[in-house]
Amino acid sequence: MPEAPIPLPVIEDLTVTSAERGATCATSATSATRATRAASATRKAPVAPVTPVAPVAPVAPASYEDRKRDSAERRRRERAYKALKSRVAEIEARIADREKAIKDVEQTMSATDFYSDHEKSKPVLAQHQALMWEVGELLAQWEMLQNEAAEFADLHDS
Repeated sequence: MPEAPIPLPVIEDLTVTSAERGATCATSATSATRATRAASATRKAPVAPVTPVAPVAPVAPASYEDRKRDSAERRRRERAYKALKSRVAEIEARIADREKAIKDVEQTMSATDFYSDHEKSKPVLAQHQALMWEVGELLAQWEMLQNEAAEFADLHDS
């Protein structure tokens, strides 16, 4: 004979109507409080379903091959990070050199008679513009390398 289905517990509606609260303009606060207490006393508490928890398997210690592979990967990442930091330092030095050159050119451009002869000032202005563009490109490279270096956050303190 087939088993009868197990009835599920019925959870009553927990919404409180304005009639239960007694929340009309003419009703006093005490009657609303009494109505709410009376309504909540007759309700059953909601039943939360119980979900079974699966047992967690213990983590096996890493094998020799896993440790060796992890160590090799870490060394590879450390070398890449070191090369990246070296490249960042090189670009920072180039930026400093170009900024010094810009300062020298701007010093030349600040002379009172600099703009009087357009033919003499034209190459200096072109040099200034080229240096400014080069610094902009170097700064973009520096920023890109800094973002790459952020991916090596676990190696920063090494």
